[in-house]
Amino acid sequence: MARSIVRELGKHGYGSREAIVLSTELVRLISDELEHYRKEQHTSPSNGGGHEGP
Repeated sequence: MARSIVRELGKHGYGSREAIVLSTELVRLISDELEHYRKEQHTSPSNGGGHEGP
């Protein structure tokens, strides 16, 4: 999938710099989503309401 994206970027006139910017933004967005998921799991009532175990 990554190769296809880079190939498509090149077809539309984007270069390596733009591919790096895109990659960085994708990593940031995924990281934010994972952090949100972790916080949601940590405060879930199913695991004790976010309280740590004994």
